[in-house]
Amino acid sequence: MSEESYIVEIEDVHKTFHLGKIEVPALRGISLKIRTEEYISIMGPSGSGKSTLFNLIGGMDIVSKGRIYIDSVDIAELDAYELAWLRRSEERR
Repeated sequence: MSEESYIVEIEDVHKTFHLGKIEVPALRGISLKIRTEEYISIMGPSGSGKSTLFNLIGGMDIVSKGRIYIDSVDIAELDAYELAWLRRSEERR
């Protein structure tokens, strides 16, 4: 049996925005695995967190809690240059 390969792994991701003293939760405990060469759709009503999730996966924002891995690399460990390289990389397309 072959080991599954994932391009994206999201583990218990939370994102909270702070508006002054008010905390606004955008994502609450999202977990998701996307296999290499798999295509998915993320659907939901306005304000459900779709854009927030994509901004986190793309390294444009940071998670409040949880981990996001791209090709088994924890993107929280990458610096700005490495994140830019990750976003423009042709290797995973």
